[in-house]
Amino acid sequence: IEGLNFDHYDHHSAIIFCKKDKEYTGTSRIIFDSEQNQLPSDKKFSFNYLRENGEKLAETSRLTIKKDSDKLSLDFKNIMKSYYDIVMNNDIDLIVSSIIQDHYKLYSKFGGIQIETDLNAFGELDGNFFVISWNPYNASEFFKRSFLR
Repeated sequence: IEGLNFDHYDHHSAIIFCKKDKEYTGTSRIIFDSEQNQLPSDKKFSFNYLRENGEKLAETSRLTIKKDSDKLSLDFKNIMKSYYDIVMNNDIDLIVSSIIQDHYKLYSKFGGIQIETDLNAFGELDGNFFVISWNPYNASEFFKRSFLR
């Protein structure tokens, strides 16, 4: 995809995008964990306790949605559905993500969400963040109704 940033995690990732009228309106990627390629968030917070429990992990990153209203956009819904489908079709147990704490209210409605830790900075960004894990196998009726139909 022209104009997209690439790094060594892309070799172990799926890139998700939404496009309308030749314009990218939503992008993300999901990075697959392996012994050779740990997840980017492991630099800030170790997920080894999850791995030791036998959990197979993936991490979302670079979620960008073009804002066109104050409600849930179709692009956000499609990307969340893609995360769900990738987990269900690839023997993954949990998705880990870093989110702004203000977004937790929405994510908590998905079902299967756990706060793993909080951070006061993430990458180049200062602020209040949560590192969360999501078990889509425990998705709520809200998630199923809003994102899977």
